[in-house]
Amino acid sequence: MKKFGYVFCLLLILAGNIACTEKEPTNNPDGGVTPSGALALTTSATSVAFGGTAQMTATGGTAPYRYFIHSGSGYVQPNTGGFTAAYVVGATTVGVQDQAGTTAFVSLTISSNVTLTAIYAPSVAYSGMNIKIKVGGGVEPYSFIKLSGAGTLNGNTYTSNAIETAQIKISDNAGNSTILSIYISQQPSSGCGQLVTLHRFATFGDHLITANYQEGASKPSYQYEGQTFNVCATNQTGYTLELRRCRIVKTGKHFVTTASNCDGQIMEGVLGYISPTSNLGNQVIYRYRNYITQEYLSTNPVEGNALPGGWNVDILQGYAPLN
Repeated sequence: MKKFGYVFCLLLILAGNIACTEKEPTNNPDGGVTPSGALALTTSATSVAFGGTAQMTATGGTAPYRYFIHSGSGYVQPNTGGFTAAYVVGATTVGVQDQAGTTAFVSLTISSNVTLTAIYAPSVAYSGMNIKIKVGGGVEPYSFIKLSGAGTLNGNTYTSNAIETAQIKISDNAGNSTILSIYISQQPSSGCGQLVTLHRFATFGDHLITANYQEGASKPSYQYEGQTFNVCATNQTGYTLELRRCRIVKTGKHFVTTASNCDGQIMEGVLGYISPTSNLGNQVIYRYRNYITQEYLSTNPVEGNALPGGWNVDILQGYAPLN
């Protein structure tokens, strides 16, 4: 039962904003003084961040020892002295009592000053891109506020068609904040004469990519997910990989490939052309596969890396023109 209580209490603390206190032994004299040269208590850290840990170590006195929270918040494992800080700013005093009833104490400071960091991806951002803000450190959940910029902010995604420097304020649940500057420049020319923008529709277990919006919109069970990436309309210098949409015979699910035989499945049409090599005017396209639902999705790594569990990179397909 003691082990269960420890695990339960630790989970409550890590859930955030909850203090879990181990009751002080009843025979511990409040504010007891440690006799010199007898029982002593030390800590591996005197300052601990929210949810952080420290190790309490008792020496001297008469073993075995029992650790407890004398004042403040947090949790200490009674037998081992492992301490976990609560999400409460302030001071915590941890005590130890030996078999003879002697006590010793040590104080820790619980701080919310956890370093909050933020970056954006891709690191070289162009107008028209969906730019993902990635946050590290701090205490979840995070909030995002646009301080300046002509674009739109949707959660942790910023999109702008302007050439600008946008500023986004990111705050965490502990009151920490940081300001991220996003530098957006003009997209370099891809060298592709005529662009075709592909659209993506989805239903459970399948993604349909098409150059014809009406084709996807005419399928009742499919929901529109937006524009996905561009292709060149014709085979030309630098853009020679023919991108085909295929359908799996057994399941009816769709995927995109550059294989001329559609990997042995049914070819439904040519979407356009992409490049086999990278340059400043294009973006890499991967095909991702969900090993749970057995569906496929071709997209850029910014979106692909944010996919939920079950998705893995299946193959690098090529490089799609940006403009």
